[in-house]
Amino acid sequence: MKKILFWILVVLGVLFLLAACSSTAVGISELEKIPREVQPIINSEKRLQLVSFDEDAYYVVFHSTGTVTANTEASEDTLNILLEVVNQQDEELTQHVYKLILAPEHEIIDVQINGQTVHFDEVTGLN
Repeated sequence: MKKILFWILVVLGVLFLLAACSSTAVGISELEKIPREVQPIINSEKRLQLVSFDEDAYYVVFHSTGTVTANTEASEDTLNILLEVVNQQDEELTQHVYKLILAPEHEIIDVQINGQTVHFDEVTGLN
């Protein structure tokens, strides 16, 4: 009986470990390489775009001068995207593309640039 219980616990432990390793963490990360399917949708005339890819993954495109850092903060059903822009002396716009992972409970995306809430200029879905 102890052997059976031991093996059941081992199997359950492995299953939990595999499930934890395969789950994607909620948050935002800047991409070095833009996915092929996202490239034609980017509009360089829009400051802030949201491209939905599936129900949990999105791409955020932000055109800005200066250095940008991005973080997220969750609050109940809202995921806050916190963009901080510093050293804005440079007049040339730089494109920043981020992959955004949401949790099922996130129904609202709130974007803040240097503490100011802003809206997406364009929201697009990929088929």
